[in-house]
Amino acid sequence: MINKREAPIQDEYNDQYFKEKEYNKKTIFLFLTLCWTLLIFSFSLQPGNVSSDLSHGFGRWLMKTFLPGFIDYMEHCSVEKIEQLHFLLRKCAHFIEYLILGVLAWMSVRQTKYRNILWIPVMFCILVASVDETIQLFVDGRSGRTADVILDSAGACTGIFMMFLWCQVLLKNYKKHKKEDRL
Repeated sequence: MINKREAPIQDEYNDQYFKEKEYNKKTIFLFLTLCWTLLIFSFSLQPGNVSSDLSHGFGRWLMKTFLPGFIDYMEHCSVEKIEQLHFLLRKCAHFIEYLILGVLAWMSVRQTKYRNILWIPVMFCILVASVDETIQLFVDGRSGRTADVILDSAGACTGIFMMFLWCQVLLKNYKKHKKEDRL
């Protein structure tokens, strides 16, 4: 049996435990967001030939791993067709890397008092995309493109919107189960 005088101490301990847990989540998501942003910037700092070699190598690995018959098909393709596929791969990579940034930025904001303000992670991701393309203006063999900022922003917004919907579904299920528990 708990003594009434000990109960407030127990509550204070629980409050402190949950505050530390929330602080740890906030720190982890902010750290992951920063690391992912730096990774994006490091890709932008690569000269054009290095970046192209990296994406070609990744594309070959991707095809060998997931589409083994596609390599045989590509041997019979024209150089123009291969360049089109390479272009598509690079744009998909842009979209996916910013989708991941959007998810991380959303999760970082979710750990703060601004948890329901969607424009904060959106603006952060648009800023990162703009800086990313600006960096490429100063790197040999690279160019910054407004179209890439738009594509990157679309990827980030997709990630943020996916997380927003996921949180809404979780909240709806939580409320449903809470309501059932009361009955």
